Amino acid sequence: MATAAQNRANIIKLYDETNKGNIEYLREMLADDFVSYGGAGFQDLHGPEAFIQLYKTFVAAFPDLHFEVKQLVCEDNWAAVRGIQTGTHKGNFLGMVPPTGVKVEWSGTAIFRINDKGQIVERWQDLDNLSLFQQLGVIPKFGAAQG
Repeated sequence: MATAAQNRANIIKLYDETNKGNIEYLREMLADDFVSYGGAGFQDLHGPEAFIQLYKTFVAAFPDLHFEVKQLVCEDNWAAVRGIQTGTHKGNFLGMVPPTGVKVEWSGTAIFRINDKGQIVERWQDLDNLSLFQQLGVIPKFGAAQG
């Protein structure tokens, strides 16, 4: 059984490796029965490949996508992460937002459940999608003049 300290190290490495674009590490860390609930994909994702496709969607829209872990708490087989994502919008995002060239930053929180092998089996995520879509010009900022 993986310890909280091992899980902490693996979660930090998960973000470090995804920042490098290392999809193979995702395949290593996500259990075959992995499920990601809601969050970035706006729907539940079943299996590592579904998550990897979502990751590729984000990288296609934000080629310099970067995750910065601000807080990480691990206990037993659970890990909670709060962080900041940044990227420059250079590709179509989710098929609905053409490239703007805007550098964006948004926060997110993820909770992971980790199995005895140290693999992630479940993930719950909340992103500040409102801020992201405001920065991309899809949603007007609060107080902005209405046309």
